[in-house]
Parts: sequence; structure tokens; C-alpha cells
Amino acid sequence: MMANEPYLIAESEDGKHADVNLYGEVVQNTPIDFLTGEPMKGLYISLEDFLRDLDGLNDVESITFHINSVGGDVFAGLSIYNRIRALKAETTTIVDGLAASAASIIAQAGDKRQVSLGAQTMIHTAKALLFGFYNTDDIQKVDGMLQTADKSLAGIYAERTGLEETKILEMMGQETWMTADEAVENGFADEVIGR
Repeated sequence: MMANEPYLIAESEDGKHADVNLYGEVVQNTPIDFLTGEPMKGLYISLEDFLRDLDGLNDVESITFHINSVGGDVFAGLSIYNRIRALKAETTTIVDGLAASAASIIAQAGDKRQVSLGAQTMIHTAKALLFGFYNTDDIQKVDGMLQTADKSLAGIYAERTGLEETKILEMMGQETWMTADEAVENGFADEVIGR
């Protein structure tokens, strides 16, 4: 068993199954405290750390990913999604509490996608935080990047849910929140567990 912040990877005694708890904000790198220069304490699913630890599970036959996350960095979320999809092991994603934003993409990665009774899923369009001074060309570049990110996300959601991309983009534009049953009805999960 390897304990990590903010997730836990636990392998079964026979080494054939692993459980991975993904509880925290999805980030490219753990933020650094500018006063101390040390990594900030908190629940951060750092892409680099997570993928390194995931590589240690190459020999297991099945992996269950438990998710409770507000999301975070879209590109970190997409990277985690693609790495889970590429695993040889049979994978199951379970939304324990919340799969919002980038975490909702990770929830789509499982061969089997489950959502716990009472849990929620949220999808929205990509967003950017801007600081500084920008001209119209700069803003148009950011707009183009966000639109491309939206199309990439919508493509994954459409493939996994069976919904049309135009419907997905409409749902993303409205910032759609779904109960467990609604996630199944809309194709974002295969079944509700915990009834």
C-alpha cells in the first residue's frame, strides 16, 4: 500500500486488484507556497505524481478509481483520462461524492462507470484565469483555445454517453449538474450503486 496526498492507492494481497481514491483538485503540479518555497498542503491530485504512481500498477488485472473532486486543470484531467483508458487492466470509475469539471472527464475513463447514490456530476465549458494586459488578438487566441478545449471535451463526453456533440456543448454551456440517476439517464454513468 502506498499512501499519497490526496489519494490512496491500495493493492490487494494477491496483487491482482487495486483501489485508487482520487479525492482533491486536479492540477498539473502541486502549488508552491511563495513564502516558504515548499509544496502547499492540501488535496491536490498532481498529474506528475499520479501518473508515476499509476505506472506502478502495470501488473494488476483490475483497478477501481473512486472520485470525489471539484475538478481543476482541464489538460491534467484529459491526461489522466487518456492514461486510464490506455491501461490493460479492467477499470471501474465510481463517483463517490462529486465529479465536477475536469473530474467529470476522469469519471468517463472507466470501462465500467458507476455513480454512488446521492453523488453528483457537473460539466461546463472550459474557463481561463487571466492576469495582466491584453489586446484583442490576445483575447481571440484565448477564446480559440477555450473553444478547442470545449470541442475536445465534448468529443469525449459524446463518445462515452452516446449523446450528440451539439447536445453536449449545450449542456456544457449551461453548466449542467446531474444527480446520480440523471447521470445514468444522460449516459455519464452506467449504473447507480448504493441503493
